[in-house]
Parts: sequence; structure tokens; C-alpha cells
Amino acid sequence: MRPRINPSSPLNPYGMFSTSPSATHPSPLKLQARRAFSLIELLVVIAIIGILAGITISVLGNTRDKARLTTSLTNIRELHTANTLYANEHGGHYVPIMTRNDEGTLTRWLENDTYRSYLGIAPDADWPERLLSPNAMVLDSNGDPRFDRSYAMNITGLTGYSTPGNEWQMNVFGLENPEKTIAMTDALDWIVSYYGAKKYSGEEISSGSAVAYRYEGKATVIYFDGHAEAKTMSEIADNPDAWFLVD
Repeated sequence: MRPRINPSSPLNPYGMFSTSPSATHPSPLKLQARRAFSLIELLVVIAIIGILAGITISVLGNTRDKARLTTSLTNIRELHTANTLYANEHGGHYVPIMTRNDEGTLTRWLENDTYRSYLGIAPDADWPERLLSPNAMVLDSNGDPRFDRSYAMNITGLTGYSTPGNEWQMNVFGLENPEKTIAMTDALDWIVSYYGAKKYSGEEISSGSAVAYRYEGKATVIYFDGHAEAKTMSEIADNPDAWFLVD
């Protein structure tokens, strides 16, 4: 018969459930090895998180830019729809782009009370932020985006801007190719023309009749037939036929 050993006997100094010190007390060398391996793992994880964060930020940035462009296209469609409603109730005449009374006082299209009513804007109310081009950043003296430096109506070919009693007003029936003729664009002014199609430098500063390519090099453009697109400078600046309202 095998002799039985008392757990407390000197023959088993490590206790009943242990046979050596290494079973419950790893050596300092093993602890050091484990710590070094954990540090490497941590550095790898941090590197992966950094890469994923960069990708996520890039994707979110692109998503935000696309969302803003979509909002701008929606806005410019709404502005032109209001203009179409105006024409439907005024014998085919769109809202006057500008009117000067006999004293020379100017009224711009975005100050016309009838036109504003189609947009749900009260006569004395401020222009709503929702109808500003999201990337328009020409600011007023209070640091707020200027509503008259957001979208603009095309005036190419119209004359007599300073003449008292003059009015710029287009007629639905006077447009030969409404699907190819620009009605409105993103702009750095409240009026825009072919001659300002190449003025944009990338800065959001007031510039007479200048198109603003503020969406990754593109401007939102709507044509008189109501379809809207995002266009590059070359696509519209090199196409005079899309601009001239009168011969």
C-alpha cells in the first residue's frame, strides 16, 4: 500500500493543492513577458482605432457635404417654384428681378411681398435661415449670413439697371429654351450673370453678379423649366447660350 502523506507534513510544504511555487506564483520573468505583450497589443489597438477614426471622419465629412448640396438644390427649387406660381397668377410674368420707381428707389426680387408670400414669408419678416444656401458665408455686420448673398437670379442681357422707372421682368412665353436657360444659381450677389461666372475665387466675399461654386467646386443651378443641377465653373461659364435672356 502507498503511504499517505499528511498535507501539513514537511513532506508536502506547499500545501494540499500545490506541488510547486510556479503553480500559483508565476515567476517575475513571466510577469514581465506578459506585461510587454499587453503593451504591444494596446499599441496595435490604438493604431487601428486611429485608422478607423480617420476613415469615419472622412466618410462623415463627405456625407455632410452631400447633405448640404442636397439641401441647396431643394432650396433653389423652392425659390423657383414660388417664381412659377407668381408667373401663373401674373399673366406669365415672373417676379420682377428689380424695379426702380420714378424716384429711383430699388426693389429687389427677394423684397417683393407677393413673391415672398408664396414662400410663406410675411412682408416684415426676416428671410428664413432655411432658405439660405447652407455653405453661403458672406456675413452682415452682425456676423450672420446675408440672405442677399446666397442665391441670385440671372440678368444676362438685361440693361438699364440704374434707370428710374425701369423694371427687369421675364415672361414665360418669351423664353425659347427654358430647359437650357439658367434662372437662378448660388451666388455672391442677389443678381448673377454670365460675366460673373468666372469670378469666384473660393472666398465667401461679396462680388457683383458672381456665381458661387461653394459645394466642392460646384454651384447649384436651376433652369426655367424647373430642373436643378450642381454644375462646375467650366460647365456653365463656358456656355453663354445658357445665360442670355434676350438677344
